[in-house]
Amino acid sequence: MTIRVVETLPSKVGNREPVESCVIFIHGFAGSKSTWNTFSNHLFNQWTLDDSFGLEYDVHTIESDNPHIARFKQCFFGGPPIDVLSNSLNTTINEICRDYKNVIIIAHSMGGLIARQYLVDLVKNTKNVGKIRALITYATPHKGSALASWYKLLGLKFFVLPFYFITKQVVQMCRYDSSFIDKLNKDWDFLRIDSRIDFKRIVGERDFIVDRESAALTLGFSLYDSIANKGHFDIIRPKNHDDRAFMITYNYLKDFRSNLERSAENAELDILTLEEQEDEDADE
Repeated sequence: MTIRVVETLPSKVGNREPVESCVIFIHGFAGSKSTWNTFSNHLFNQWTLDDSFGLEYDVHTIESDNPHIARFKQCFFGGPPIDVLSNSLNTTINEICRDYKNVIIIAHSMGGLIARQYLVDLVKNTKNVGKIRALITYATPHKGSALASWYKLLGLKFFVLPFYFITKQVVQMCRYDSSFIDKLNKDWDFLRIDSRIDFKRIVGERDFIVDRESAALTLGFSLYDSIANKGHFDIIRPKNHDDRAFMITYNYLKDFRSNLERSAENAELDILTLEEQEDEDADE
Protein backbone atom coordinates (compact mmCIF):
# COMPACT_ATOMS: atom_id res chain seq x y z
CA MET A 1 0.00 0.00 0.00
CA THR A 2 1.29 3.39 -0.95
CA ILE A 3 0.62 6.14 1.57
CA ARG A 4 1.53 9.71 2.25
CA VAL A 5 3.61 9.41 5.40
CA VAL A 6 2.74 11.39 8.53
CA GLU A 7 4.58 11.29 11.83
CA THR A 8 2.59 8.51 13.47
CA LEU A 9 2.19 6.27 10.43
CA PRO A 10 4.66 3.56 9.32
CA SER A 11 7.69 4.96 7.53
CA LYS A 12 8.22 1.84 5.42
CA VAL A 13 5.55 1.92 2.77
CA GLY A 14 6.86 -0.56 0.21
CA ASN A 15 6.30 0.16 -3.46
CA ARG A 16 6.18 3.93 -4.12
CA GLU A 17 5.00 3.67 -7.72
CA PRO A 18 2.02 5.90 -8.53
CA VAL A 19 -1.43 4.39 -7.94
CA GLU A 20 -4.76 5.29 -9.50
CA SER A 21 -6.95 5.26 -6.39
CA CYS A 22 -6.85 6.91 -3.00
CA VAL A 23 -8.69 7.04 0.27
CA ILE A 24 -9.13 10.50 1.73
CA PHE A 25 -9.92 10.70 5.45
CA ILE A 26 -11.96 13.57 6.91
CA HIS A 27 -12.12 14.12 10.66
CA GLY A 28 -15.03 15.56 12.60
CA PHE A 29 -15.72 18.48 14.94
CA ALA A 30 -12.62 19.35 17.03
CA GLY A 31 -10.75 16.44 15.43
CA SER A 32 -7.43 16.44 13.59
CA LYS A 33 -5.27 14.30 11.34
CA SER A 34 -4.47 12.17 14.39
CA THR A 35 -8.15 11.19 14.56
CA TRP A 36 -7.36 8.58 11.92
CA ASN A 37 -4.06 7.30 13.33
CA THR A 38 -5.43 4.00 14.64
CA PHE A 39 -7.64 3.36 11.63
CA SER A 40 -5.08 4.15 8.94
CA ASN A 41 -2.28 2.28 10.75
CA HIS A 42 -4.57 -0.72 11.08
CA LEU A 43 -5.44 -0.52 7.40
CA PHE A 44 -1.76 -0.32 6.51
CA ASN A 45 -0.83 -3.32 8.68
CA GLN A 46 -3.73 -5.54 7.62
CA TRP A 47 -3.52 -4.94 3.87
CA THR A 48 -2.20 -8.09 2.19
CA LEU A 49 -2.89 -7.30 -1.45
CA ASP A 50 -0.66 -5.55 -3.95
CA ASP A 51 -0.20 -1.80 -3.61
CA SER A 52 -3.45 -0.23 -4.63
CA PHE A 53 -4.45 2.85 -2.61
CA GLY A 54 -2.93 6.13 -1.54
CA LEU A 55 -3.95 7.52 1.85
CA GLU A 56 -4.59 11.26 2.10
CA TYR A 57 -6.04 13.52 4.80
CA ASP A 58 -8.28 16.57 4.73
CA VAL A 59 -7.56 18.69 7.82
CA HIS A 60 -9.59 21.71 8.90
CA THR A 61 -8.59 22.28 12.53
CA ILE A 62 -6.84 25.34 13.90
CA GLU A 63 -3.08 24.93 13.60
CA SER A 64 -1.05 24.96 16.82
CA ASP A 65 2.20 23.48 18.12
CA ASN A 66 0.20 22.09 21.03
CA PRO A 67 -2.59 19.72 19.84
CA HIS A 68 -4.51 20.09 23.12
CA ILE A 69 -4.65 23.88 22.74
CA ALA A 70 -5.71 23.48 19.12
CA ARG A 71 -8.56 21.16 20.13
CA PHE A 72 -9.68 23.52 22.89
CA LYS A 73 -9.81 26.46 20.47
CA GLN A 74 -11.66 24.42 17.88
CA CYS A 75 -14.21 23.12 20.37
CA PHE A 76 -15.02 26.37 22.13
CA PHE A 77 -14.30 29.05 19.54
CA GLY A 78 -15.09 27.04 16.46
CA GLY A 79 -14.04 27.39 12.88
CA PRO A 80 -15.65 28.09 9.49
CA PRO A 81 -19.17 26.75 8.85
CA ILE A 82 -19.55 23.35 7.22
CA ASP A 83 -20.32 24.71 3.77
CA VAL A 84 -17.06 26.69 3.84
CA LEU A 85 -15.17 23.57 4.94
CA SER A 86 -16.64 21.75 1.94
CA ASN A 87 -14.93 24.34 -0.28
CA SER A 88 -11.67 23.51 1.47
CA LEU A 89 -12.28 19.82 0.75
CA ASN A 90 -12.75 20.73 -2.90
CA THR A 91 -9.28 22.30 -2.89
CA THR A 92 -7.80 19.21 -1.21
CA ILE A 93 -9.30 16.89 -3.81
CA ASN A 94 -8.32 19.12 -6.73
CA GLU A 95 -4.73 19.57 -5.56
CA ILE A 96 -3.63 16.75 -3.21
CA CYS A 97 -5.66 14.15 -5.09
CA ARG A 98 -5.19 15.55 -8.58
CA ASP A 99 -3.16 12.58 -9.85
CA TYR A 100 -5.68 9.97 -8.72
CA LYS A 101 -8.44 8.69 -10.98
CA ASN A 102 -10.59 7.30 -8.16
CA VAL A 103 -11.24 8.84 -4.75
CA ILE A 104 -12.97 7.12 -1.85
CA ILE A 105 -13.96 9.39 1.03
CA ILE A 106 -14.04 8.03 4.58
CA ALA A 107 -15.44 10.52 7.06
CA HIS A 108 -16.10 10.62 10.80
CA SER A 109 -18.94 12.57 12.42
CA MET A 110 -19.13 16.14 11.04
CA GLY A 111 -16.67 15.14 8.33
CA GLY A 112 -19.49 13.25 6.63
CA LEU A 113 -21.53 16.44 6.37
CA ILE A 114 -18.55 18.23 4.86
CA ALA A 115 -18.20 15.47 2.26
CA ARG A 116 -21.90 15.43 1.43
CA GLN A 117 -22.02 19.22 1.00
CA TYR A 118 -18.98 18.97 -1.27
CA LEU A 119 -20.76 16.36 -3.41
CA VAL A 120 -23.95 18.42 -3.59
CA ASP A 121 -22.01 21.45 -4.80
CA LEU A 122 -20.03 19.32 -7.23
CA VAL A 123 -23.12 17.83 -8.84
CA LYS A 124 -24.83 21.22 -9.02
CA ASN A 125 -21.83 22.75 -10.77
CA THR A 126 -20.64 19.89 -13.00
CA LYS A 127 -23.69 17.58 -13.25
CA ASN A 128 -21.56 14.62 -12.10
CA VAL A 129 -19.57 13.34 -9.11
CA GLY A 130 -16.18 13.60 -10.80
CA LYS A 131 -13.63 11.11 -9.51
CA ILE A 132 -15.51 10.35 -6.27
CA ARG A 133 -16.46 6.68 -6.25
CA ALA A 134 -17.67 6.18 -2.69
CA LEU A 135 -18.50 7.89 0.59
CA ILE A 136 -18.26 5.91 3.84
CA THR A 137 -19.44 7.76 6.94
CA TYR A 138 -18.88 6.77 10.55
CA ALA A 139 -21.26 8.19 13.17
CA THR A 140 -22.17 11.18 11.02
CA PRO A 141 -25.14 13.33 12.17
CA HIS A 142 -26.92 13.22 8.81
CA LYS A 143 -30.08 14.43 10.51
CA GLY A 144 -28.30 16.44 13.16
CA SER A 145 -27.18 15.79 16.74
CA ALA A 146 -29.35 16.18 19.83
CA LEU A 147 -26.21 17.03 21.80
CA ALA A 148 -25.57 19.99 19.49
CA SER A 149 -29.16 21.11 20.06
CA TRP A 150 -28.70 21.02 23.84
CA TYR A 151 -25.39 22.84 23.51
CA LYS A 152 -27.10 25.60 21.54
CA LEU A 153 -30.04 25.71 23.97
CA LEU A 154 -27.80 26.08 27.03
CA GLY A 155 -25.95 28.95 25.42
CA LEU A 156 -28.62 30.93 23.61
CA LYS A 157 -31.63 30.44 25.87
CA PHE A 158 -30.37 29.70 29.37
CA PHE A 159 -26.98 31.44 29.05
CA VAL A 160 -25.21 28.59 30.83
CA LEU A 161 -22.53 28.85 28.16
CA PRO A 162 -21.13 32.14 26.80
CA PHE A 163 -22.67 33.14 23.47
CA TYR A 164 -19.40 32.90 21.59
CA PHE A 165 -19.07 29.23 22.59
CA ILE A 166 -22.03 28.42 20.32
CA THR A 167 -20.07 27.94 17.12
CA LYS A 168 -21.49 28.02 13.62
CA GLN A 169 -20.71 24.33 13.22
CA VAL A 170 -22.72 23.47 16.36
CA VAL A 171 -25.72 25.47 15.12
CA GLN A 172 -25.56 23.72 11.75
CA MET A 173 -25.53 20.27 13.38
CA CYS A 174 -28.60 20.75 15.60
CA ARG A 175 -31.02 17.84 15.50
CA TYR A 176 -34.40 19.40 14.70
CA ASP A 177 -33.92 23.07 13.85
CA SER A 178 -30.99 23.22 11.43
CA SER A 179 -31.72 24.90 8.11
CA PHE A 180 -28.33 23.62 6.92
CA ILE A 181 -29.19 19.97 7.62
CA ASP A 182 -32.65 20.31 6.06
CA LYS A 183 -31.31 21.87 2.86
CA LEU A 184 -28.43 19.41 2.58
CA ASN A 185 -30.76 16.41 2.80
CA LYS A 186 -33.26 17.91 0.35
CA ASP A 187 -30.51 18.69 -2.18
CA TRP A 188 -28.95 15.25 -1.71
CA ASP A 189 -32.28 13.54 -2.31
CA PHE A 190 -33.25 15.77 -5.25
CA LEU A 191 -29.91 15.23 -7.00
CA ARG A 192 -30.06 11.48 -6.26
CA ILE A 193 -26.43 11.44 -5.21
CA ASP A 194 -26.80 8.22 -3.23
CA SER A 195 -27.46 6.48 -6.57
CA ARG A 196 -24.38 8.02 -8.22
CA ILE A 197 -21.81 6.70 -5.73
CA ASP A 198 -21.42 3.89 -3.23
CA PHE A 199 -22.80 5.42 -0.05
CA LYS A 200 -22.25 3.48 3.18
CA ARG A 201 -23.23 4.58 6.67
CA ILE A 202 -21.78 2.92 9.77
CA VAL A 203 -23.81 3.41 12.94
CA GLY A 204 -22.61 2.92 16.51
CA GLU A 205 -25.50 1.64 18.59
CA ARG A 206 -23.86 2.98 21.78
CA ASP A 207 -23.36 6.46 20.33
CA PHE A 208 -24.67 9.09 22.76
CA ILE A 209 -23.79 11.98 20.43
CA VAL A 210 -25.43 10.87 17.18
CA ASP A 211 -28.45 8.56 17.37
CA ARG A 212 -29.12 5.66 15.03
CA GLU A 213 -31.73 7.41 12.88
CA SER A 214 -29.43 10.35 12.24
CA ALA A 215 -26.31 8.30 11.52
CA ALA A 216 -28.23 5.88 9.27
CA LEU A 217 -29.97 8.49 7.06
CA THR A 218 -32.21 5.85 5.58
CA LEU A 219 -33.17 7.05 2.10
CA GLY A 220 -35.64 4.79 0.32
CA PHE A 221 -34.36 1.23 0.47
CA SER A 222 -30.73 2.17 1.11
CA LEU A 223 -29.17 0.19 3.95
CA TYR A 224 -26.77 1.01 6.73
CA ASP A 225 -24.37 -1.01 8.86
CA SER A 226 -25.06 -1.32 12.57
CA ILE A 227 -22.29 -1.97 15.13
CA ALA A 228 -23.81 -2.94 18.47
CA ASN A 229 -20.80 -2.40 20.74
CA LYS A 230 -19.44 0.88 19.31
CA GLY A 231 -19.84 4.49 20.39
CA HIS A 232 -19.12 7.78 18.69
CA PHE A 233 -15.34 7.68 18.98
CA ASP A 234 -14.27 4.04 19.28
CA ILE A 235 -16.13 3.25 16.07
CA ILE A 236 -13.05 4.43 14.13
CA ARG A 237 -10.48 2.98 16.55
CA PRO A 238 -10.19 -0.72 15.73
CA LYS A 239 -8.56 -2.86 18.40
CA ASN A 240 -7.99 -6.05 16.39
CA HIS A 241 -7.97 -7.42 12.86
CA ASP A 242 -11.62 -8.56 12.93
CA ASP A 243 -13.12 -5.33 14.30
CA ARG A 244 -16.46 -5.18 12.50
CA ALA A 245 -16.57 -1.42 12.00
CA PHE A 246 -13.11 -1.55 10.46
CA MET A 247 -13.84 -4.62 8.31
CA ILE A 248 -16.70 -2.83 6.55
CA THR A 249 -14.23 -0.41 4.96
CA TYR A 250 -11.46 -2.99 4.57
CA ASN A 251 -13.73 -5.39 2.66
CA TYR A 252 -15.16 -2.56 0.58
CA LEU A 253 -11.66 -1.53 -0.51
CA LYS A 254 -10.79 -5.14 -1.37
CA ASP A 255 -13.92 -5.46 -3.50
CA PHE A 256 -13.30 -2.07 -5.12
CA ARG A 257 -9.78 -3.14 -6.03
CA SER A 258 -11.01 -6.46 -7.46
CA ASN A 259 -13.67 -4.71 -9.53
CA LEU A 260 -11.07 -2.32 -10.94
CA GLU A 261 -8.84 -5.22 -11.97
CA ARG A 262 -11.81 -7.03 -13.51
CA SER A 263 -12.83 -3.92 -15.45
CA ALA A 264 -9.27 -3.46 -16.71
CA GLU A 265 -9.13 -7.09 -17.84
CA ASN A 266 -12.47 -6.79 -19.62
CA ALA A 267 -11.34 -3.58 -21.33
CA GLU A 268 -8.16 -5.32 -22.47
CA LEU A 269 -10.18 -8.24 -23.83
CA ASP A 270 -12.46 -5.84 -25.68
CA ILE A 271 -9.45 -4.18 -27.29
CA LEU A 272 -7.98 -7.53 -28.31
CA THR A 273 -11.32 -8.66 -29.72
CA LEU A 274 -11.64 -5.42 -31.67
CA GLU A 275 -8.12 -5.80 -33.05
CA GLU A 276 -8.82 -9.40 -34.06
CA GLN A 277 -12.03 -8.33 -35.79
CA GLU A 278 -10.15 -5.57 -37.64
CA ASP A 279 -7.52 -8.11 -38.76
CA GLU A 280 -10.25 -10.45 -40.02
CA ASP A 281 -11.90 -7.62 -41.91
CA ALA A 282 -8.56 -6.66 -43.45
CA ASP A 283 -7.93 -10.25 -44.59
CA GLU A 284 -11.31 -10.37 -46.27
